[in-house]
Amino acid sequence: MKIVVVAALSAMVVTGCGDTGPAPAEKAVVEPSASSAPNTPASAPKQDGTASRPFDFGTLATSSPKSRWDVTVTEAVTAGGAELVLAENLYNEVQDGWDYVLGRMTSVVNENLPSADAGEPVSPTASVMPVFIGGDGRIYDIWNDDNSAVVMEEDWIGQPEIIAKTGIETTGRFAIQVPRAAIPGGQFATRNEVNGTILYFGAPIK
Repeated sequence: MKIVVVAALSAMVVTGCGDTGPAPAEKAVVEPSASSAPNTPASAPKQDGTASRPFDFGTLATSSPKSRWDVTVTEAVTAGGAELVLAENLYNEVQDGWDYVLGRMTSVVNENLPSADAGEPVSPTASVMPVFIGGDGRIYDIWNDDNSAVVMEEDWIGQPEIIAKTGIETTGRFAIQVPRAAIPGGQFATRNEVNGTILYFGAPIK
């Protein structure tokens, strides 16, 4: 047998800032020989943004191969959304039998930015949008039947253009109207508006 000294590390996933605390003391671990090693369990499936392996909320991921935008969804709200939307603006509409899911979407210009576009004004809303994949399998977006979106503070579609430069971040809130019956089993996602690529964030709603 061999004696290997390793440091036990701990990690904490947060949407804001956090402190993981002091690192634990080093400890000696006995590494068994190959002949005596027990069967080890398979590693957890790697997140890839699919429905079965969604990214955690707050994880930045490229919205599609070669896309200039890294995106994520945070602050997801799936209960009482209609009341929140109406509290922000009484003229926002809520259809009978429907509710709103809300969240925040953030995008960052990544290294796929074409050099010819650097320094030019761009808007992420033309390239990537938040969507909700309902438990009924349908894709719901921010647009209502009359092609309007709810009025909100810091809304995603109301943000100003930015200058295309790697690392520049832009963010905004969104609200998506969904039939109440389709919220359970649904998931938040982003859709690349150029090629339709869907990235899922967070586990299905219970």
